[in-house]
Amino acid sequence: MPPKTSPPAPRRRKSAAGAAKPKTAPAKKTPARKPRKKNKKPINLLLLGVCFAFGLALGALLLWLWGPAQAPRPAQAPAPASQPANVAANSQGAPANQAPGNGQAYEEPVSHELLLVDSAIYNGLAKAGISHQQSKLWMDLTPQGETSRLEVNLSPSQEITQVAAALERALHATKARFVWQKQENFWHLEVFVDGALTHQVNLRKKAPPPPPPPGVKPRAAIIVDDVGLNQAALNQLLALKMELTFSVLPYAPGASQVARKILGQNHELWLHLPMEPLGGISPGPDALLVSMSRNELERLTAEAIARVPGAVGVNNHMGSKLTQNALALAGPMQVIKSHNLLFIDSVTSPKSVAEAVAKETGIMSGRRDIFLDHEVREEAIARQIEKLINLAKAKGFAIAICHPHPATIAALKQMQARLGQSLELVPASQLVRIQ
Repeated sequence: MPPKTSPPAPRRRKSAAGAAKPKTAPAKKTPARKPRKKNKKPINLLLLGVCFAFGLALGALLLWLWGPAQAPRPAQAPAPASQPANVAANSQGAPANQAPGNGQAYEEPVSHELLLVDSAIYNGLAKAGISHQQSKLWMDLTPQGETSRLEVNLSPSQEITQVAAALERALHATKARFVWQKQENFWHLEVFVDGALTHQVNLRKKAPPPPPPPGVKPRAAIIVDDVGLNQAALNQLLALKMELTFSVLPYAPGASQVARKILGQNHELWLHLPMEPLGGISPGPDALLVSMSRNELERLTAEAIARVPGAVGVNNHMGSKLTQNALALAGPMQVIKSHNLLFIDSVTSPKSVAEAVAKETGIMSGRRDIFLDHEVREEAIARQIEKLINLAKAKGFAIAICHPHPATIAALKQMQARLGQSLELVPASQLVRIQ
């Protein structure tokens, strides 16, 4: 019997099935989604067209509603943050931050160079000791736009040449061009940016008081600093029977008793407040230092005032470093103001801003005109007293500072008659109040 063989049909079906796989694979790759992609294009185009039309309609509506409010306005250069608070109206009666006629406050973009010039002018004035209360800003309308005009009133003790020099140094750091027009007590500065006049500064020197009429003497105050450390020297000064103002150190032994003794002799009393000097010299205990916090500076100032009861004012002991720092002075000046005291800047540094900060705080203040005993020799001090007499005659008044050195006491005694013939010696507070 012949051997059995496998049926061929199943092999053919396997072969057919195997052969069918490559044929059916392309059928599965048929792009069934292509018709749907073609159908999306009209829908996308339609949505885009609707959005575009809506955008045009919305833009036209906004233009119609807001177009009149955006009419051209005159150029406006906003003043820097450090400008005086008392900004005045412009030539058409509109405030400096308001467009004339429309009553709406606005701010326009301003060039970087204009901002640099603004900052340079105010920094220059601040370095020259000009306080915000001495300046006033006006905005003048010109055919070319608005021009900032700053009116600055100098006190009799401020030199117009020094203020002008400080402005020039500050403006040299910018690209602006500037020119001066000078008269005796009035200097006019014009500043140009990119060829256009943008700023004007008028420096006005307050006229000195008229000379006293015939028979009336000019006035002077002599402040004796560092009082309280030497009781014998104080007794000698009180024995002169001169109109002297005594400034007592708060750390002096028995400062309150010294204060009562001075007041008992009908002399004016001041507080000689220790402040940090340059050069590492010690100003004494509880002095005000630049490194201190505002709270600590205020606390020490209040404690010093309490140690010298009856004082009418404060002047600085040393302080050539601290009096250059407006930030460090702010706290102590607030305390001085809260006690209704006066302030005199001893001017131990030519860069002192103490008087300017005091005036800005609202304190009646002045500054020392001359030291009598910078050179501690009797002959030299006598010459300085002659200078004091001449200075008071020229200005109408003058403030001098000296110290209780033996040579100073001897010179005051020697020149007492000369002082009495030439000047009216008055308490320092009288001269502060007329400045």
